[in-house]
Amino acid sequence: MAARGIEVPSVVDPRGARLPAALQEGAARFDRTDIAGFYRILGPATVPGRGAAEGGPPGSGEQWFAVNRALEESDLSPVTEGELRAALAGAPVRVSVGSGASVSDEGHEGDIWRWIAFAAACLLLGELGCAAWVGRR
Repeated sequence: MAARGIEVPSVVDPRGARLPAALQEGAARFDRTDIAGFYRILGPATVPGRGAAEGGPPGSGEQWFAVNRALEESDLSPVTEGELRAALAGAPVRVSVGSGASVSDEGHEGDIWRWIAFAAACLLLGELGCAAWVGRR
């Protein structure tokens, strides 16, 4: 990509997609940083087939920069039912909070841990009995 004889660098995002930068007032501008991670800027010297290989030595035209998530995305404070309904207004989900929410407990699925604990206790008692019986001989 050349504009007025100037090579425009491209940017490789964290997923590996290669995206062109835009030229503005003689500088390259890239504002599609919606994914958090490391971005690689490929200058004219690092574009495959035009000089140094990708990941080349320092000064070969390749630069890296990092993009972090917005702090608001890490806010784990509780929300009210109204805030939750407002945030999910366009989503095809049904919001049920408090006493209206019920979980069916039919069949007691997942209660296998009691049987495993019982079997382990029986095994332990049996092992202790065998050790006491063999230890007396």
